[in-house]
Amino acid sequence: MQNSDSLKWERYILDLIYDVPAEFAVEHADSPDFYLTRNGYTFGVEITELFKDGSSARLVKLPDYMQRLWDGEEPIHKDDVKGINVVTIRIEDPDGNVVQDNVKAIFSETGSLRDHADALAEHIERKNKAQKGYDYTLGHINLIVGDHFSSSESIGAEYSTAEFFTPRLRAALQTSPFREVILISNILYDNVAWVPLRQLELMESFMVFVHCVYQSSEALDLLEEEDLAHLFAFEMESRGRTLVLRREREEDFAARGNVSVTYTVDGGTLVHEYADWPLDSVPTIDRRKIELPEHVRQFISDEFTKASDGGAGIETAYIRKVREAVWPFDSVRGVQSFTADRVGR
Repeated sequence: MQNSDSLKWERYILDLIYDVPAEFAVEHADSPDFYLTRNGYTFGVEITELFKDGSSARLVKLPDYMQRLWDGEEPIHKDDVKGINVVTIRIEDPDGNVVQDNVKAIFSETGSLRDHADALAEHIERKNKAQKGYDYTLGHINLIVGDHFSSSESIGAEYSTAEFFTPRLRAALQTSPFREVILISNILYDNVAWVPLRQLELMESFMVFVHCVYQSSEALDLLEEEDLAHLFAFEMESRGRTLVLRREREEDFAARGNVSVTYTVDGGTLVHEYADWPLDSVPTIDRRKIELPEHVRQFISDEFTKASDGGAGIETAYIRKVREAVWPFDSVRGVQSFTADRVGR
């Protein structure tokens, strides 16, 4: 049985993404946490949160715990003795002028972006396994991850997918049974934003694959642009990652979960998002066998492997604004976070 604070957290996170009740009727449930209904179609949303460790979770989840530590109280958990470092700091401007002195703070070392990604991957893997026991009568189920892992090394205004999509995170997203995995980054801060991770991973993989095709002049002479979605689906299937082919607006798209992608010479990579609508009306088609000489097909596959293993990705500013949501607690929503250029002892 969840306590009332846990339910408030879950609803707050849900409201950052979904317009409830204006667009969706909502029912709190269990496995998954919410049922959302629009125009007679019901799907599920599971809410989870990612923390760097238990100490970080307690600082967020326990009201006034941070203030009590600043006031000199003892940590409530043995791990917090080492996990939470209460310090007094001085804040200076770039010219060395003191802005504030004797400021109580929590000092912690942030993990790298790859540490963050692998922790997220492990979290998604656990949820992927648990999803098998969820309500199978729902149209689909999404996963929302409220991210508290780090206030600095996270997806921000601009980021590289090559740095964030570690092999483990990529595999967790590609094999996930959730239609979409949504990451809400910097959830307690003013720069809070969200990213549909499965969509982003498919977009990035497809764009890298198209780049690899363009490295073969022979392939370009033999292929039509409508072949690329089919060729990409074949390549992903050879790697154990099945995609669906869909026919939309006279174009063939490679699809997975909540999104489909294709390529046109004039428009580049095109992305269609299904926005949690049912997919019954979107026709699927059989994958066409694309006739290519074996050495050309192998060249493209090898280039794609080298690009993937070598950390190829895209530089992007692909983030979305969250909705306005009412903070459900009496405490202040966020805290100030600073990245120290130097630490004096």
